[in-house]
Amino acid sequence: MGLPIFEPARKYVLSQLLKKYINLYFHGIIVETRLSESLSRTLAMEHASAKTDALIKRITHDYMKERRRFITQKQLESFIGHKIR
Repeated sequence: MGLPIFEPARKYVLSQLLKKYINLYFHGIIVETRLSESLSRTLAMEHASAKTDALIKRITHDYMKERRRFITQKQLESFIGHKIR
């Protein structure tokens, strides 16, 4: 069995294990909370990025459409001007 002088008391060992367990438990909660916060921020940024990409695509499409309309209008005016002369 071992010498009783060198054996730690069972209550002391149990209390130390309980303290470590509680510390690890709360540490796990803190880590999960931070992970959850980081995940929600990441998702929000991905959503904002997707909306921004869609907005850029729409604005670029509208610009190109208006630009083609303007060029076509100028060409029509030019052709009409040549026919009149």
